[in-house]
Amino acid sequence: MEKYHPVRYPLLQTCIESASSRVNWQMRELAMQHGPDSPRFKAGATALVHQEIPKDMNFKRSQRFKNAIDNVHLSWRVQGSVLFDINSLNGADAFNWDDAHLMDFNIPEQHFYLHFGEESGFKLKHKPSIFLDGVYFTTVPREGRDGFSLAFVTNETGWEEWPDRTYGEEMAAAGRMAAAWVAFEEPISKTLRERGVVGDPTLISDPTMLKVVDEMDTMIGRLCAAEHEMTFRNAGTRH
Repeated sequence: MEKYHPVRYPLLQTCIESASSRVNWQMRELAMQHGPDSPRFKAGATALVHQEIPKDMNFKRSQRFKNAIDNVHLSWRVQGSVLFDINSLNGADAFNWDDAHLMDFNIPEQHFYLHFGEESGFKLKHKPSIFLDGVYFTTVPREGRDGFSLAFVTNETGWEEWPDRTYGEEMAAAGRMAAAWVAFEEPISKTLRERGVVGDPTLISDPTMLKVVDEMDTMIGRLCAAEHEMTFRNAGTRH
């Protein structure tokens, strides 16, 4: 079950808290040894920061994105912890784009997580060890319109081994996300292509992000088919 981001994320949060505590303790030790205003403390603190935070990392940005995912994950838990795996949807193959114009679609849940996994082939072109792992859907209105937010999250090849990482690397992994909002009446893929997504530059600038965007309509269609949330527009009953 840890392959699913919602299950794995609390473990990552714990790793970040442990790394933060470790760095804070090391800072306090340096201050006690050399005095908080001494040149030796400042030199040691600078070396510690360089050791824990990659030079090319925008730590505040990663922290902001990590906080956003914290809120998304918490909302997912509060709203029922619903999870779908795109790779194991029974009946998903019943979806046929040739008939899509005849159908009404309804998302199966108001709040849910849709898992892609490494097997979906969404590895980043520029960093192939990282792949788009899934997306959180959260129903939320905006400016008087009904719609839903999407929060795309990632994982890394070899995650099962839980490799040792620095504080900065843990924070970067947690905050590597992209987000968008789509109104219910709008096509997902077309809307995301036109408006774009916001988030970690590593993710939103990679061609694989567009690949996922282009496949969102099909994946949601397969999910609706599997959950029997498709009806002909002229049918006597509607979901």
